[in-house]
Amino acid sequence: MGVKHGKNGVVKFANNAIGHRTSISYNEAVDTASTTAMGSEAQTHEVGIPGWSGKVDCIYDPADANGQALVLIGSSIAIGFYLQGDASGLTFVSGTASITSIDGSADLTNAAKLSFGVTGNGPLTYDVVA
Repeated sequence: MGVKHGKNGVVKFANNAIGHRTSISYNEAVDTASTTAMGSEAQTHEVGIPGWSGKVDCIYDPADANGQALVLIGSSIAIGFYLQGDASGLTFVSGTASITSIDGSADLTNAAKLSFGVTGNGPLTYDVVA
């Protein structure tokens, strides 16, 4: 399939796309514990427990009843990140997450904005759009 432009990115709560997205991202990380002893020639470590988080930026739309209106701090949501879009055959990641941050902003020269962050509660699942 090759490289895809980010303009088609989608984030969904359950099966409902969040409206007016301008940026989406997710990050997987794993903690490490140092096992390096004094006098070692190089560092060593053990891998810990993986986790993930994400962020969504939108143009604020309070009428987005199945998307932005569901952004409530502390809420548990089913979320999917479709970096290439949600057309059949494209890959995506999904999982259950808690909404852990909400940022709203407005200024004189731009549309009002809403951003929110999520922290995964369990693993991310990799899949292909049916």
